[in-house]
Amino acid sequence: MPPAAVVLGAAAAYASFTVPGTVVTAVTGCVLFQLPMAHLWVLAAVLPLAGAALAGLGAALGLLAPAPNSPHSAASWGCRRRCCWVCCRPSGCPR
Repeated sequence: MPPAAVVLGAAAAYASFTVPGTVVTAVTGCVLFQLPMAHLWVLAAVLPLAGAALAGLGAALGLLAPAPNSPHSAASWGCRRRCCWVCCRPSGCPR
């Protein structure tokens, strides 16, 4: 999986779920506890910073993930095993 896909996926998940949920929670809390909504402007600064941190985490996970064509990946090992079985079985190797 390309690292860019991991970063974009993390950013999309953040934007589609976290931002609306945070805004609804903050407004609901202000209404229920009769707090002034004048300080909710802080969310405008906090939400992008949290999103950038989450995108950075997604980038780190994407870069740490093994490449699909890596010789140490499970798919590559399975292919080598299958090729070895086809070529080295008792009936003989294809020449």
